[in-house]
Amino acid sequence: MHNAGETMRRLSGLVLAFLLALPALAQDLNGEAILKEFSTRHHVPFESETITLKLIDAQGNETLRVMRRYARKWDEGKYRHLVVFDEPSSVHGTALLSWQNLEGRDHQWTYLPAQNRVRKQSTTRGNLRQYFMGTDLTYEDISSEDIDKYSYERQPDQEIEGVDLYVVRAKATDADLLKESGYQHRDLFLRKDNFVLVRVDYYDTRGKFVKRLLAKSEPVSIGGTAWRVDHVLIDNEREQHKTELIVNVRSTDEESVPKKMFSSQYLAAKRHMD
Repeated sequence: MHNAGETMRRLSGLVLAFLLALPALAQDLNGEAILKEFSTRHHVPFESETITLKLIDAQGNETLRVMRRYARKWDEGKYRHLVVFDEPSSVHGTALLSWQNLEGRDHQWTYLPAQNRVRKQSTTRGNLRQYFMGTDLTYEDISSEDIDKYSYERQPDQEIEGVDLYVVRAKATDADLLKESGYQHRDLFLRKDNFVLVRVDYYDTRGKFVKRLLAKSEPVSIGGTAWRVDHVLIDNEREQHKTELIVNVRSTDEESVPKKMFSSQYLAAKRHMD
């Protein structure tokens, strides 16, 4: 029989061996595995946010907007999203409804108060490359991403401001998506400690740098393994324009995103403006 001291030494050796193996396990992750881990950790079934947007032009002039964002997990793991603008009065009531479509492009509808009607969004190439509501995010940027339609190639890891990061290059591989996308590739930067996405560099179809999305605050836990960044800056070098997004309020309660919200009929009845 082993004495207590020998048993403890063996246990300590096993623990040490496991800890030493962790970096090696991390090194074995390929780009697709990193993105799948990101998706698994940070998706929640219900989420609502109130967000302040700052639109900043080349001269530093700011335009403020306030919007609400809702997301709910639907059948077969698909998501539905609703974005509603509340302020200023010139955009009050403007809304975008998106249904994730695993077979193709998302289904999207917009409600424009000036037209007083719901309009099905076109999924043409030109539409996806248009900027959404004066921000530096295109319709492509705010569409859901089916990881089966992209390749994810791991790049050399980086350390930025003391934070260890995975770097993954995302490229569309789906034939239809390749025709529609405004990007040759995007470089995704994810923290190694919690797989939070903290930076995205966007390159156009010719491989030229367009813009950078950058986390401006530390990630916060919203329960379980899910984390969020509450302050994001998009610096659009090409357009000499910036967009800041600051989350003021967030809820992950099911009651905050009732099913009835996610229909074009809901928008047509102006229920989103109540």
